[in-house]
Amino acid sequence: MRKKDTVYLTKVFWDRVKTLLAEQNMTQEELALNIGVNVGTLRGWIARLILPRAHEAVQIAMALHTTVEFLVLEKEGGEYLSKLLAEKPLQLIYPTQILNLLDELKSLPKDQLELINKLVKFISQSNKEVSMHDLYYAYNDIKYSGE
Repeated sequence: MRKKDTVYLTKVFWDRVKTLLAEQNMTQEELALNIGVNVGTLRGWIARLILPRAHEAVQIAMALHTTVEFLVLEKEGGEYLSKLLAEKPLQLIYPTQILNLLDELKSLPKDQLELINKLVKFISQSNKEVSMHDLYYAYNDIKYSGE
C-alpha cells in the first residue's frame, strides 16, 4: 500500500474516533484508560496519524461500542478502500492462512459448515478460554442434540 493510502486510511480512522468520542462525551483520557495506554501515547497516535496495532484498534472500537470496520470503512474511506482492493484483492486485508482456510471451507458440505459455525459461536460466546476438552463436549452436544 502506498504511503498516501496509509495516511488517508489512518486519517479516516482517527476522524471517526474523534467523532465518536464527542458523540459519547468521552475524553481522550477516558479512552486511553479504557484501552490501557498512556494518554500521551494515544494523543501521539492521533497527532502523528499513526494507526494503532490490530489489538489496540479492536480495544478502541470496543471502548467506543463500534467495530474496527466502522472506524476504517467510513463512507468515503470505504469507497477509497474499494479502489485499493481492486488493485490488491483480499491479500490486502486477510493473511494467507485465513484465505487458505476459506478455500478449504468452501469444499465442505453444508451440514459440516453449520456445525463449524455453531462451534465458532460457542467459542466466541465463552467467557473463559476454551480447551480441546470443552470443544469435544460442545461438538457432541451440537452434533447429537440437533440444535
